[in-house]
Amino acid sequence: MSTFRRDILVAVSLACALTLGADEVFLQGVFSIRLSPLVPLETNSASPSEEEIATLLLEEARWIFSGMIFGFSYSYTPLDRTRRVEEEFTLQPLAEIPWGDPGLRVLQTWVEDHTFYANISYTLREDLTHWYRTWQSAKVETSEGEGLTSALEGYTARKKAVEEAVKQAIREYARARIFNKPMTLTGKVALAEPPRLTFSGDRYRAHVRTFLTLEHVEPYTLF
Repeated sequence: MSTFRRDILVAVSLACALTLGADEVFLQGVFSIRLSPLVPLETNSASPSEEEIATLLLEEARWIFSGMIFGFSYSYTPLDRTRRVEEEFTLQPLAEIPWGDPGLRVLQTWVEDHTFYANISYTLREDLTHWYRTWQSAKVETSEGEGLTSALEGYTARKKAVEEAVKQAIREYARARIFNKPMTLTGKVALAEPPRLTFSGDRYRAHVRTFLTLEHVEPYTLF
């Protein structure tokens, strides 16, 4: 691994959806995090064990895979300084893989160049495949976005960076289709693939590709 990649790589989640049978699908990805005192982890010990780090990444994979299968509902109010309106964004899971689901497994872990890797998979139950296939259909629009957060906020900053990237994907999608700035946008969004999450300086940067729907646009009634 080059020096440049050692300096910036925190987590690159590479996943694929594999069809096992007519109705059986599983997701698999490699999730990683740089082992560095500059990147605080939310564990009960100053020097977390490999098992504790793997558990953190398993929880991250659970959230990401849930976002790929079920998606989220969102509400977005763009910043409008003229109207003195502050930006607001909420992202709520439509459903989640339950913790302890036997289909969610860590297949392998290893450490290389001060980076901890976990190969994680999730086998979808038959009743869940329709969620995933619906988002993957050609009829759903796509959009990409990037988000930045301070790593000083701790491990949760990783998730916040992804949420910020999703917000930017929604914002860019709406800007290309709505001439007048809306008051509020609502709809649904799903991760098309696991985010690319990197660390540089003291910030996390997330890049996402999303599937999304824009279900309601609430306009301003005056100017």
